[in-house]
Amino acid sequence: MDSCDLLCLDLEAAEEVRSSLDRDRAVLLATTARVFADPTRLLIVQALARRELCGCDLGWICGQSDKVVSHHLGRLKRDGIVASRREGKVVFASLTERGRVLLDVIEGVAV
Repeated sequence: MDSCDLLCLDLEAAEEVRSSLDRDRAVLLATTARVFADPTRLLIVQALARRELCGCDLGWICGQSDKVVSHHLGRLKRDGIVASRREGKVVFASLTERGRVLLDVIEGVAV
């Protein structure tokens, strides 16, 4: 982007906008967006949008080891995108409503 050749700050307009922004919220939004920046995490979320799956199934779907999938599921769970439930010795993961909304947003802006 080209920059101004002289300082032409409209202090009133700039301050109005600056004071309306929430830096803490910006950090939260950036952190949430980063969750989807990893292709494996995005594949996991896309798979879980179709159905509840266990980590073994997700590993096969994503072409990753159980350990890698478990690591990514932990991150997604901490961010409220994925939930889990145990059934005997099997742990199933599912997409939360927050996860569905965020996936819809990401898929809606992809070109």
